[in-house]
Amino acid sequence: MVVQKEFLERAHRIVWCTVATVGPDNRPRSRILHPIWELDDQLTGWIVTRATPVKVRHLSYSPYLSCSYWEPGHEVAIADCEAEWVTDAATRQRVWELYRDAPAPLGYDFWSVFPAGPAPVVGPPGLDRGAQGAKRPERRGKAGSNSPTTRRAGGAAFNTESPSLLRLAPYRLRLADVETLSGRKEPRVWP
Repeated sequence: MVVQKEFLERAHRIVWCTVATVGPDNRPRSRILHPIWELDDQLTGWIVTRATPVKVRHLSYSPYLSCSYWEPGHEVAIADCEAEWVTDAATRQRVWELYRDAPAPLGYDFWSVFPAGPAPVVGPPGLDRGAQGAKRPERRGKAGSNSPTTRRAGGAAFNTESPSLLRLAPYRLRLADVETLSGRKEPRVWP
């Protein structure tokens, strides 16, 4: 648990991380995201994000991603994780509140980005797979339209303006610092 606790402390201090996924072309894609982590019996990460076609395609191809935190003093924290889209309303609401209640800069008010709140605008997880009661989003009309942006790929309609939630289950953690990076000591790892 020591490595998990130190990882959580570093991640919450650094806040923003580079998240890398791999798609069907076996090429990595990186983006900067803002995970929040919980440590109970196990370490769990959460990311509120848009279910863009690239993210959905990559995580459908391989459900694994890497979160890499770095700060100018060369404190590094890396979590290699299995990721899954979370669609149940109670978990989405709880995580939304977890972000809202955390102190800044870790805490974040998603209402400014997603004014409709934590519930998906259309179907889970920001994409419509024909779920009961889900209506396919309309294509965006002229500029300024309130309808969500929709992209289609493989028969699924992706609502890229709806908040989606990823659950991260780390299977490997690595902590490094300037001494580790210079080869003077070994990184701390879990497991």
